[in-house]
Amino acid sequence: MDRLFAYGTLRSGGPRHAVLRRARPARVVEAWAPGRLLDLGEYPGLIEGRGRVAGELFEFDSLEALLPLLDEIEGARFRRAQIVVETAAGEFTAWAYLWAGPRGAGPVIASGDWAGR
Repeated sequence: MDRLFAYGTLRSGGPRHAVLRRARPARVVEAWAPGRLLDLGEYPGLIEGRGRVAGELFEFDSLEALLPLLDEIEGARFRRAQIVVETAAGEFTAWAYLWAGPRGAGPVIASGDWAGR
């Protein structure tokens, strides 16, 4: 799997985006994932639910070396999982970091877009 869905601090313009930029993605496109987005203060958390979450799909030649670093950055509060995301070109399976804490940890971002909250 060489795709990653970023919906928060790893997105373009986010405070942790440099990590992905340094890994030199082959392609970055606008994407949406099913679910809901919690506002957790300094970052968002993607949870299951009805709705659509805005983000970016990053495609890499290889994610093997990058995933352990991302696991460390995201920490125990998030779990890495494969999800299906939608782009203008169709659906793709990608890694994403899902909120592993309590569902009531923060208010839901109604728009599903962390950047536009």
